Amino acid sequence: MKTETEEMMQNFIIRLINNPCFKDYTPLSIEGNIIQFFIQNFKALQVTITSNDYFSTLNRDQIESLFYKKLLNEINKLLINHITDVIKEKVDFKFLNNLLMRDYLHDLYQKEILKLIEENLIYHEFRVNLEVFLILLDYNIIDEYCYEIFKRKTYISNELLITEKLDMEPNMICNYIKIIILLAIIGYIKDESFNFNLLEKIKSMKQITVNDSLQKEYYENIIRKHIRNFSIFPDELVKRSVGFHINFNNNRTIYGTARLARILFTMAFNYNPKKKKDNGADSYFKSWLNLEKKNYKHFGLDIDMVDELYSITCKNKW
Repeated sequence: MKTETEEMMQNFIIRLINNPCFKDYTPLSIEGNIIQFFIQNFKALQVTITSNDYFSTLNRDQIESLFYKKLLNEINKLLINHITDVIKEKVDFKFLNNLLMRDYLHDLYQKEILKLIEENLIYHEFRVNLEVFLILLDYNIIDEYCYEIFKRKTYISNELLITEKLDMEPNMICNYIKIIILLAIIGYIKDESFNFNLLEKIKSMKQITVNDSLQKEYYENIIRKHIRNFSIFPDELVKRSVGFHINFNNNRTIYGTARLARILFTMAFNYNPKKKKDNGADSYFKSWLNLEKKNYKHFGLDIDMVDELYSITCKNKW
């Protein structure tokens, strides 16, 4: 049974979520914006929310804890529906047949993926990176680049089909990359406790770096820990999700699918689909890829893949 204080906080959260300015935002975008608003404006809000009409019996840490808990509860109601729709519409699981050597079990694959996502929504690091994954799927970014890659039949397609020897149709490889990314973002989970420190959370939002001090065993242990109760993730998939985290410039044996997955994910990390391009300015993707042609070592990217994706972007005016 909810207390009066909990109900009051829930109503406060619902009013924030229903603000008309969030009309076209995804659930996780709404969450990120509300957390930033709350932190940045806490001093201005403090007089009101600590008054007798609101949360006078709670200190700041308690207010933050209750705020974050209720925010996640309300966002998850929207988010789970969004995730379910995206997975159903944007992911074809037939590639798993090749890996698992079994008959096509679409409903099982879909159910397991949705369960995996839902179980990890308690982790802030997963939520932040899940937003990027959903943008990649919502806006068909992986599909469109993969289509052009296999049409060109140059470096990237050769790395996937010849060097990596993937015995799959291009569409299956595209969907393989989607799930590589999904498992890879589990590797970012580092907060095993339900930490309510919002200031620390906001610091960790929208940051991505290559940590060369962390070995592949570190990422493999985290990923395997979180998928241990699932039967649809073969070693081939896990190895590529681990490789996603490894600096290619220090380890030239990283699978091509893992390298491509990392570039597409990193490229979309700060992408805002709602932001309009200024007249005469380069698109976000063209600008980002052009910059990474010089800075590819910072993110441990394959420069030849970056070059080809830049060429594709320019040709298609993306």
